This record gives sequence, structure tokens and C-alpha cells, in this order.
Amino acid sequence: MNKATNELIGHVYGQHRQLTVTGIGPARCAGYVRIVKVHCSICANDPELHGDAIFNTTASAVVKNFLPCACRSFYRWTKEQNVIRVRRKCNEIDSELLSVSYGSDARATRIHMKCNKDGHVWDSSLYSLLSDKTGCHICQRRDHTNRMTKDEAHFNVKFMSTGYFPMGTKFFRTDSLQHFDVHCPDCSTNGQLFRAAQTPLGRGCRPCNCKAAGGFDKRFPGYVYVLKIYSDDIEFTGYGITGNEQVRTHNHKVNLRNEGFLISEFESFYLKSGADVQKIEQMLVKKFPRFSQNVEGFRKEATYPWLYDDVVSFIEYQLTLL
Repeated sequence: MNKATNELIGHVYGQHRQLTVTGIGPARCAGYVRIVKVHCSICANDPELHGDAIFNTTASAVVKNFLPCACRSFYRWTKEQNVIRVRRKCNEIDSELLSVSYGSDARATRIHMKCNKDGHVWDSSLYSLLSDKTGCHICQRRDHTNRMTKDEAHFNVKFMSTGYFPMGTKFFRTDSLQHFDVHCPDCSTNGQLFRAAQTPLGRGCRPCNCKAAGGFDKRFPGYVYVLKIYSDDIEFTGYGITGNEQVRTHNHKVNLRNEGFLISEFESFYLKSGADVQKIEQMLVKKFPRFSQNVEGFRKEATYPWLYDDVVSFIEYQLTLL
């Protein structure tokens, strides 16, 4: 036995110090690499799923702090373990496991279930089932339809109950079930309406001109982001704030592409306080000279292209002061 490998016995490692080297197994044929056996104290809390929580790895993996157990992000579950996980998930979403059709991977493996609420028989991939919390898809679609088809009066009461809309605000359902036209008694002139989706309205986000920061809700966490944007004729640095980075980035890509622009660089910063997000945006407007152009979404929040790195550095510095 290699002396250096033998000295690993008793070594404790892992992000939570949960792994302990318990022994050295026989050498593998390929390359004569010895198997190192480790015990995970976290996985040991679930003996049904992990048994004695002893996992095989190598000495180099131990030294590099690689996790061999289910504590890592991409763990290769056995069929027996997946059956246990699926049964637990079915109990969680109030469904009965009927059968499993195994495929080449988690996305190709189909799980057939029966909904205990209404008796629906439905199926899902193993990957979707274990990452989804909604349960029966048939019930989910029905409940969604019921929510969307409630009358206008119901949503008027719901939105006004948030306490963020002034008295006299009216909400009118559009052809899209998820969007409403909003009439604000303070800033709707000549019958002007402001369109918004149901979800932000339900949080009290005002889509009209009364709401600063383009409807950003400072009650929730958010992002400050910076983009370097270019076309054949113009190049500039844009910035902004959002509560949903993924949706905002997608919308910018689509809108900019329609106007002949592309994004060459992108950086975002997550903040737990929405008030701090707005504060940093206001600092950016005051700190950096405005680059005049007529691109939708960046008519005010834009500066010169060579200042991209300076904007990113300024945000990073402000984050250290919070």
C-alpha cells in the first residue's frame, strides 16, 4: 500500500466537513489506482437512500476535495435510489406511483402516476418530476385556467388589497388572460391606460408614470446589470435594474436585435435589498455622462462604450460599501 495513500485514513474534508476517509480498498486494474473509502455524515442521515453512507473514490479526488456522495450537484443515482426518490415525491404531491419506464437518462425515463385528488392518470419524465413542485399537470392546468378566468371584479379587489394603488384605480382585462389595462386616477390623462401582467400587479407594482424606476418594486431583491451594445453605426454602454434577470436579458436581446443591435458584453450583480438596487442606479445616472441615442430601453440609462469597465468597477465598489 502506498504510504501517502495510507496516511489519508482519518482525513476529514468537504464543504461541511462531512466526509471522513475510513479505509483503503484494493487497487483498480486500470492504472493500479487504489480505491479510497469515505463516509459521509450528511448522507448517513438517510440510511434508506444511502445505506451505510460509504462511498468509493480515489486519493487524488480526496486531495482535490471532490465529493463522491449525493452532496455534490451531479450525483449518479442508481435505479433503486430513484424508485425511493420517486415514491417520496409522489407522497409529497399526493399521487400514487403506478410504474416506471426506464430510458437512457433521467429525461428519457417516464414515471406513470395516478392523482389522488381527481383520479387522473398522468406521467412525467424523471428529471421533471424531481425538479417540479406542482404535481399533477392536469390539475395544474385546470387550476391555472380557473385563476385566469375569474371575473374582473375579483382582480380589482385583489390588486387594490395590496395597498399600493391609489383609490379610484381601475383594472380592465385585455384579450390576453394574463394582462390588464390600468387606469391611474393620478397620471392617466385623456383616458390613457397602462398595460401590465397579473403577477406584478398582484405584488402591488404600478405600471403607470407614478411608479419610479420603471415599475421596479423595491420590496423585493433585484439586479443591477451592465451591457456593451453595438451595431454597424453605434456602440454604447447600457445599464439598468430588474427583479428578473433572465426575463429582462431575453427581452433586451430580442428588442435590440429587432433594432439592429447586438450585446457583446454583459455583467449583473444581485442585491438582497431592492432599495439598494435603486440607489446604485441613481448613482450611475449621476456619475457617468449620458450617451444620447434613441434605442428603446436605454434612452436615459446609457453612457459611452469605453466606460463599460468603469461602470462595472463602480458597481463593484459600491457593493463593498453596502
